Amino acid sequence: MSFSNLIQDGTGQGYLAQVDNRNRVRTRAVTESEFDQATLEGEAFNINTLLQTMGAGNSALFRLTNNESRSIVLVGWFIGTDGITTSADNPLVAVYGEVTGFSGAETAVPVVNRQVGSARAFSITAARPTTYPQTLVGAAAAPVLYQTQGATARTFGNVFITVPSGASVGIELSTTGAGTISGGKIYTGFTGYVAEEGS
Repeated sequence: MSFSNLIQDGTGQGYLAQVDNRNRVRTRAVTESEFDQATLEGEAFNINTLLQTMGAGNSALFRLTNNESRSIVLVGWFIGTDGITTSADNPLVAVYGEVTGFSGAETAVPVVNRQVGSARAFSITAARPTTYPQTLVGAAAAPVLYQTQGATARTFGNVFITVPSGASVGIELSTTGAGTISGGKIYTGFTGYVAEEGS
């Protein structure tokens, strides 16, 4: 029997790996997502516009630009509406890339660390319009995500969008079909994390 090819315990306790009669190494592992790990390390965030009063018609809702040296990954997108007045079809909420701003004034939206008490601040510009309605400036022709939304509803979905350093996305509410929008309240935003180097 040769000991040169054994898997050795690096802690010096003398433990060896167990191999079964089908030549499988027995292991027990605790696995977690990259998002879970980033949260434990203070590298995950939430961004939420909070509930805003809408005007009539289509409007930009939110934008962010990644100023970190690494990519950020948006893993969850959420939308909440309260009393959005519509006729016929429900409105559409869509996410666009390449957004450079709004057509009017904006106000900052906080980027909150998901590790409570962490001193880590994120280099992410996040904003919403100061007044509604407005339009997104510079948005790509086609949305990367979209979701119809009822008059009073909450939507959450796993999305996994990578936003490289210097890139941006924005969110817009618009009518569909014969529908109209004449008021109500809405919030939206993302949860995500800063990717590791080389990811």
